[in-house]
Amino acid sequence: MRKNLSLMLVMLLLGAATSFAQTTFELVTSASELEVGKNYIIVSEMDGSYYAMGRQNTTTNAANRPAVAVVENDGRVTVEIAMDASDSKAFQFELGGSANAWTFYDAVNGGYLYAAASDKNKLGTQETLDDNGKWSITFLANGLDSIVAQGTNTRNTMRFNPNNGTPIFSCYSGTSNINTNVSLYKETSDVDVLPEPTNHATNFTATTQTTDIVLNWNDATGGQLPTSYLIKGVANGTVTAPVDGTPEANFIDDQTIIANVPAGVQEYTIYDAAINVNYTFNIYPYTNSGNIIDYKTDGTVPTVTTSITNVSILLNEPFDEELGVFTAYNVSGSQVWAHGSHNENEYAQMSGYEEGSSHENEDWLISPAINGNTPKVVLQFSTAKNYQGEPLALMISTNYSATAGPDAATWTDITDLFEWSNGGFSWVETSYDITSYTGGGNFNIAFVYTSTDEQSSTWEIDYVRVIAADLTGVVENETKTFSIYPNPASQQLTITAEANTTAVVYDATGRKVMEANVVKGENIINVQNLENGVYFIMMDNAVSKFMKY
Repeated sequence: MRKNLSLMLVMLLLGAATSFAQTTFELVTSASELEVGKNYIIVSEMDGSYYAMGRQNTTTNAANRPAVAVVENDGRVTVEIAMDASDSKAFQFELGGSANAWTFYDAVNGGYLYAAASDKNKLGTQETLDDNGKWSITFLANGLDSIVAQGTNTRNTMRFNPNNGTPIFSCYSGTSNINTNVSLYKETSDVDVLPEPTNHATNFTATTQTTDIVLNWNDATGGQLPTSYLIKGVANGTVTAPVDGTPEANFIDDQTIIANVPAGVQEYTIYDAAINVNYTFNIYPYTNSGNIIDYKTDGTVPTVTTSITNVSILLNEPFDEELGVFTAYNVSGSQVWAHGSHNENEYAQMSGYEEGSSHENEDWLISPAINGNTPKVVLQFSTAKNYQGEPLALMISTNYSATAGPDAATWTDITDLFEWSNGGFSWVETSYDITSYTGGGNFNIAFVYTSTDEQSSTWEIDYVRVIAADLTGVVENETKTFSIYPNPASQQLTITAEANTTAVVYDATGRKVMEANVVKGENIINVQNLENGVYFIMMDNAVSKFMKY
């Protein structure tokens, strides 16, 4: 599954006397609730999910605080506290100071939160207090706060950044496109214990959208309404019911889905679910949180089963290893496409800025040939941008040859079909049906970067996927140009071709794992070194699927 916010949902642990004790924090909505000496957590909300500020990241040029997912119930968060500086848990802060000079003291790290720079987005921790560690707090609507450091550093506004699935808290300029404010939650001992919800949710359904699974339901009714719902899903198995007093952390991989969803939302999406996997989902209403959480597990628990069977992944490039299957082609300029990373997120990156100035460039990032012989082809990717400069272009070609270069091919500009980052290194995910542009055969896509001696933006690209959708089985031509047997295969695969050509083998994620020249007639290729799983053989404009066991 794609690295995104869903993949980052892990349990927030926040503070009390022991590492296993739980503490409840309550949303602060006015200045009268600010109390020196009390503990607070710093929280933000994004698309119905809540995140609290975690440990101090001290990596060079990355002084910030990773976000840790929490469950918020009716203005309250109950969690365990981080007791060590390296804990992947949320941290509490002791409030000090006074109006327009509030301080947040991190006892674990022995320092104060402060806006750490003017040229970079940094939120650090320092032992010696100065004005960059003194904050004004302005209460906005819906419990949001504008928290601004009072020192000379100009990137001084505390904000939440989704950061393409690796969310963080840091400091940004007041005009930054990263503009999600934060909220303060104050430690409280006043906890009302609610009884178990009276009834279950109704009309629990699952629908598939390309590689996503969308769950919908109607909220439970009755005497005691739930404050939240726990969704549990398993691949090819049976869901285990939750236990009262034991909260379950949000978690997603290809085998397990656990999600806490506030009452009233009535929808949850699993992005990039595994293909050809039978998922079963249950939904449980509950009240309270922490060690007093109360699930309704009796009666008829709503359950639904679904799978994504009508798609294939033709290309999947997360840029975790250099530029992956993409090829960089430099037309002009000294700067080139390269691998980049920030806060454990990796991507392809291009900038014409170097040694203090902008430079004229034209650089192409070109995909391998992709077989478009399928009823529907969807292109997905994410971009992030910063600084002024030319927009990134996206091109598609059906006659590109790597040996001849992009100038020898015919390219169609499809830039306007997609959404793009507006700046501030804010990630934007986009997708579009490009079937009409593929010609029904092999095609290549290319991201084209240009800059001038006056302006050079920085562009980052991640999670490029080409999906064959609306399939009824194996994607293949009506007039086949080859056949394969045996299928499944263990050691060898025999290909019978009608002409001399090249056979290219891709795994289920779209990565090329093998290539072989074949001649007219029978050809034997050795597949014993391939990992067990599903593979695709592409030859000319045809593709067949086989299983390696």
